[in-house]
Amino acid sequence: MDVWVVMPVYNAMPYLKYAVASVLEQTYRDFRFLIIDDGSTDNSYEFLQSISDPRVVLVRQNQRGPGEAMNRALEICEAPVLARMDADDVSDPRRLEYQIALLESNPKMAACSCNCNYIDKQGNLVGTSTVPISPRIIRWEISLGLRGLIQGATCFRTEPLREISGYRPRFQRAEEVDVFLRLAEKYEFGNCKEFLYQIRLRGDSYSVANTLLNSIYAKYALYCSYLRAKGQPEIEFEEFAKSRSWQAIVKRMQARTETTSLQFWRQAMTQDGRWLHRSRKIAFIMLAALFSPTRAISRVTRTIERAWVK
Repeated sequence: MDVWVVMPVYNAMPYLKYAVASVLEQTYRDFRFLIIDDGSTDNSYEFLQSISDPRVVLVRQNQRGPGEAMNRALEICEAPVLARMDADDVSDPRRLEYQIALLESNPKMAACSCNCNYIDKQGNLVGTSTVPISPRIIRWEISLGLRGLIQGATCFRTEPLREISGYRPRFQRAEEVDVFLRLAEKYEFGNCKEFLYQIRLRGDSYSVANTLLNSIYAKYALYCSYLRAKGQPEIEFEEFAKSRSWQAIVKRMQARTETTSLQFWRQAMTQDGRWLHRSRKIAFIMLAALFSPTRAISRVTRTIERAWVK
């Protein structure tokens, strides 16, 4: 199966070279690598120009965000599968091999990702980021605005993504929540049980630096999904941010509590293995669960599922 790996890039040095190398070293060889520099102001573009691998296709655009970069990929690519790759993360050499095999064995599946590890700036393992394996549990998580799939580690079938018109410019943040919700209205998802991707934790990353705004946009995506299910027209983000309807108010409040939960969870992952820090780690995890019980339940569900599928 022909595959295009798509990597939006914005100021990703010095981690970019590890992301690129992890794609070029894949055991699955039938792919092209589309790298879209989104107006980087560091030396990312200069590094990308130095790559001589014939599989690499380099495009540069003014800064428009990762969603618009993915839409650019939809315009360029003719392959049946687009594999997303984030510019500061690392793919296991087997990632494409395993994910393509999963898609080929499940024709109704529109996308799949995999279990992941968290790494710090130096590449040290600091935690795990798991996903459900069962399509039903994946759909349940997505319907609640939870992870379901990990965007940076996702392989998409191109046609379903085109059918929903790709990523929507109105979602300046949490664009993947909207995409997965709209795909879930018609298609199934899957995930590989193997840990095939490493997510780099950076305080200045696109998502971490805008945690609250990301959470509010995620709740906006859920509200739009709710309106679609009711046969009602969607509203613009600015209207959602000011709306006095109880649904919109509740979702904005949930965004703030989930932001706090995510902050505690990230604090837990930065603690090292010493006894005092392990105690803090447990405390931060408990606080994260207190502020977002649904996320805690989903993590427990994934843990039980992982033990079962083994």
